[in-house]
Amino acid sequence: MKKAFFSAVLLVCISAIGFSQDKTQRSNFDLWFPAGPAFGNYFMNGINLENNYTGFPGVNLTFYALFGEKNIGLFYNYRIMFPAVNNAGINYEPLVQFDFILLGIGFGHNINEILKLHFGVGPNMNMLFLHSKENTEIMGDYFIGLGLGGDVGLKFKLTKFFIIDVGTTLSYNFAAYSEKRRYFDFGRNKYETENSGWLKSYSMIGIKPYILFGFNVTR
Repeated sequence: MKKAFFSAVLLVCISAIGFSQDKTQRSNFDLWFPAGPAFGNYFMNGINLENNYTGFPGVNLTFYALFGEKNIGLFYNYRIMFPAVNNAGINYEPLVQFDFILLGIGFGHNINEILKLHFGVGPNMNMLFLHSKENTEIMGDYFIGLGLGGDVGLKFKLTKFFIIDVGTTLSYNFAAYSEKRRYFDFGRNKYETENSGWLKSYSMIGIKPYILFGFNVTR
């Protein structure tokens, strides 16, 4: 009987301590996951590489997790794109492209109850696949770029759980591995590699405005 009594008292004490800590020490968080249309603008140049611009409509996916009153946490940004415009004529048989900030540090600033300014920075990586055709010959230029990326935007809270996120991502890639292919049967993906390696004096600037819709969880 005494053991049962002391066990009950101990359980009540532990529960009271846990409850009081939950009230006084719990941390705030703000999580949101939106997706929607975006348009990427890429300006690329380097030695033995024709300076060119490519425009990419596509889909943007973002996730933010910010904690505490200082609104600091993590984010990632992932984009699936489709090359539509190129001033150098390298847009034959466009393929799906990828561009993403792997994992970055995110920040937020509450303007009011429904508006939040957010921004972040992290490593950026993209994979671009561009083709050109002259007469019957098809050439492929394949790039894997590395650099830094950033994100800045405004989150509008529509309801308790739904948001609109408007902003843009920015990227600067300072390194790229390239492979140039000459196809002798493009339909069957048969080709010979003309050259490959890291490009010299390579740089690419990316500007990708977006408007996203998604879910938000806060406490």
